[in-house]
Amino acid sequence: MEYDNLFHVHTKRCGHAGNETDADYIQTALELNAKSIYFTDHAPFPENVFGNRMKMAELDEYVNTLAELKERYNHKIDIKVGLEIEYLPKYKTYYCWLKEKYGIDLFLGQHICTHNGNYNFAYKDKSEEYEWLAESILEGLDTGFFSALLHPERIYKNSQSWGEQQILTAKAIWEATQDKNIPIEYNYSSVVNPKIKYWHSNFWAYKTHNNIIYGLDAHNTKDLRMGTDFFRVVSEA
Repeated sequence: MEYDNLFHVHTKRCGHAGNETDADYIQTALELNAKSIYFTDHAPFPENVFGNRMKMAELDEYVNTLAELKERYNHKIDIKVGLEIEYLPKYKTYYCWLKEKYGIDLFLGQHICTHNGNYNFAYKDKSEEYEWLAESILEGLDTGFFSALLHPERIYKNSQSWGEQQILTAKAIWEATQDKNIPIEYNYSSVVNPKIKYWHSNFWAYKTHNNIIYGLDAHNTKDLRMGTDFFRVVSEA
């Protein structure tokens, strides 16, 4: 486990992170003696159709600002830039455009999906939401657009129990990532979040491979510090 490579860092552009600057995150990473920091903020969609993410108008600024900081801190730390984004079939051309225009990696973080023509957040009854999200993940993994799968256990956040159907989706996700050699993220925030039960340990009980990325899902510099300390302790245990 490489706890000095800080992966999965958000910025204030997403609208639900702290107000710290990109440079604040980088300075904190330097204080933690990190070798690298990987920004993966929530990508916008055309016409800004979804919230909790940067606006389309901020995308160029996000990439360009971090490119400037990468140059400034070139001899101190490796700064990487990517985007966390959901897979929705209607946006295949958009994913191609993002990769071609910016030359950055896309990471699959499936918060949104469609079911019977509606988005999952439109349904009051979310007891089967994990199945819709899992189906979207499996479709997304088939496209080749995504460099890793982020916090897959999050799809179970509205599950009231863990049973046969949840197990089937977990096994399918593990098998698909193994077959396609796509890393799965072990997400610090999912482990320690006191407010939401993500069924993290249940999902990870079906692990079939060790192609794992350890991610912080940091939304402020405190997350950066606490997540790094968490992974340091785990790695030294």
